[in-house]
Amino acid sequence: MFNELKNLRDKAGSFQKGDPRAGPFEVIARARDYLWRRQDSLTGHFAYQWQTNVREKQRMMTTLRGYFEREMVIVNSTAALQQFRNIHRVGDKIGGEGRAKDDRVISLGMAVVGWNDWIMREMGYEGRTYQREHRPKEEVKQFTVAEHAVVSFLNKQGIKFGGIT
Repeated sequence: MFNELKNLRDKAGSFQKGDPRAGPFEVIARARDYLWRRQDSLTGHFAYQWQTNVREKQRMMTTLRGYFEREMVIVNSTAALQQFRNIHRVGDKIGGEGRAKDDRVISLGMAVVGWNDWIMREMGYEGRTYQREHRPKEEVKQFTVAEHAVVSFLNKQGIKFGGIT
């Protein structure tokens, strides 16, 4: 699978901009790889492919559950919500019981971990919080000549107003 995605990505780069045959390949060309790293690793070594062992699956599913319970992720797929009902934890095993499918939930879990480990961290480093991104742009108050004279007089008297200079 990994090699085939790499081949498709290489083929996507061979089309000229505006070529009508490039349509489906534009999606592949924009896909980003998830670089997996062991959580307990002190070095910065990464791997292209995710290792889905018991510990990583537990981390992925508990991260998804935390995001879902705190309403930080909204699931719009009714099929995925149906699969959520089939997910159970028995000891260390988390997944669908019997023949119940869990592929949509696992995919959502992988997406949430990718968000949590990479994108949210980058946004935190850049100071891009929800509050900062969604607050209206602050406009500078333009004072009239009379207002400016009053504020200047009060400032000279030692009377300060918050937000007014």
